[in-house]
Formats: sequence, structure tokens, C-alpha cells
Amino acid sequence: MSKLGFAETQSWRPFTTDGCQAVGGYVTKYENGLDFLTIRGAGHMVPQFKPKSALYFLRAVLEGEDYARYDASCTGPPTPTP
Repeated sequence: MSKLGFAETQSWRPFTTDGCQAVGGYVTKYENGLDFLTIRGAGHMVPQFKPKSALYFLRAVLEGEDYARYDASCTGPPTPTP
């Protein structure tokens, strides 16, 4: 990506699908809203083999949200607020 002229804005890091420790994959962010994201353990068939991660990724992209950060000190998913 750097050879294409995109500056890295956020280094490679894991993201989580449960807001705690369920690692969904890894993401590196670049300028102009470009993200390089991988889904952990999916290969080329993300929707077939990792549907929860695929839905999480698509929802985040469509709603313009950041991917939840992995938290090693978390002991359980966060409680939703009403």
C-alpha cells in the first residue's frame, strides 16, 4: 500500500467481533478511508466459513464504524446499554 502512496494511519492490529476477546481478524488502516482487513481462519470463502465475522465486517463498513479493538484484560462481552 505504501508503494501506491497511501500513508498508514493505524498499524496492524487485531479486531474483535464481540467487543472483548473473540478475534475476528486483523486490520491496518490507511489514509482516505482505506482499510486492509483479513478475516481470521476464513480463507477465500469468508461468508461460508466465518459468517459472523463477515456480517460484523460488512455492518462496520456500511455504518462507517471502526472495528472493535481486542482487549486482553476483558473477561466477557460488554453488556449492551438500552
